[in-house]
Amino acid sequence: RVYLHRVDSTYNFDFVAQSFANPDTQVRVDTSASPWKLQLGLTVLQLKKVDFLLLDDDALSSIKAKIGAAETVITKADLKTLQFELDGLKLSDSDIQLVQKKKSTDSGKPDPAFGLRLASGDISRSHFLFATTELSLDGTLEKASLQQIQINSANNTISIQTKAVSLENSAVSYRDPEAVPT
Repeated sequence: RVYLHRVDSTYNFDFVAQSFANPDTQVRVDTSASPWKLQLGLTVLQLKKVDFLLLDDDALSSIKAKIGAAETVITKADLKTLQFELDGLKLSDSDIQLVQKKKSTDSGKPDPAFGLRLASGDISRSHFLFATTELSLDGTLEKASLQQIQINSANNTISIQTKAVSLENSAVSYRDPEAVPT
């Protein structure tokens, strides 16, 4: 079980790098004010029975992830540009929730751009929730197959492209009070 609690403006994930480091090598802890200095050289990531909780009292947000089983091959993970590529993803028996209870404030600047490319994915018996005070995306997936998904953001807009998505016995709901019906 991983429990993180932010007490100031910067998360420090150095303990993650230390847990993967060679025990005979000393890992320098970086506590500078940059949140994107974590560098991991992972290729294959396999998780079983992981319970992750991150609470941010400043933003009134939480990330909860109960992972039954997950496996992916990471082909690119650039934390500086927030660009990620996965060769495949298998996820089962999981519940992932990202919840923000504080209304977002407009800083006048767009959020950082990011990109995710997923070659293929198989998801089973899993639940996802992304919720803010403004919108939410909630999905319960009994069986889902994904092919060539690309998610890109820029200037506070998100584009999603895919070659194929197949859902069986699944439900997905989206709420956005500002969305104009088409």
